[in-house]
Amino acid sequence: MAVALKDVEGFSRPGIDGKRAQNRFLLLVRQHKASNLESARASGVSEDETEKSKLLDDLVPLYNDTLVKKKLSAQPTEAEEKAANIKFIREQAMLRGRRKSSESGDASDGSVLSKRKLIQDAQDKEMDLERERIAFKKLKFEREMEEKRIAWSVNSTARSASILGNGEPQKR
Repeated sequence: MAVALKDVEGFSRPGIDGKRAQNRFLLLVRQHKASNLESARASGVSEDETEKSKLLDDLVPLYNDTLVKKKLSAQPTEAEEKAANIKFIREQAMLRGRRKSSESGDASDGSVLSKRKLIQDAQDKEMDLERERIAFKKLKFEREMEEKRIAWSVNSTARSASILGNGEPQKR
């Protein structure tokens, strides 16, 4: 993004790089949120919306949605890693148990193995339940995101219609 901005003729920040562009964007977002809070507190005062504030009104929800998506996509990865670790530990424990039982040659091997089988089955069921919970959370989040997109689209369309209909910027 910063490289593309450098190539634009008349761009006022020639020394921009990716980190500076990101910091500038985050600064603009924070200032916009602060000004929105301030204008919400001021009752009865109407403010003209500038082009900058309109763009930031459109960008902030998209940016927030992206942050939420990143968090959500990281969560299943952690769950999958945890499941892999549990599976590895279980396999190692089963191997150690087999070595010990083959060395001892006891008659109680059948009862020990059946107990291990029961434990392993219970753990497998628990892992399946956890996967279902994660899938449910993901589906719920995706539906919420879709509802937000629809609401944002409706608001954006209404705002565009009011601007085109009046020919004047909308006042807050």
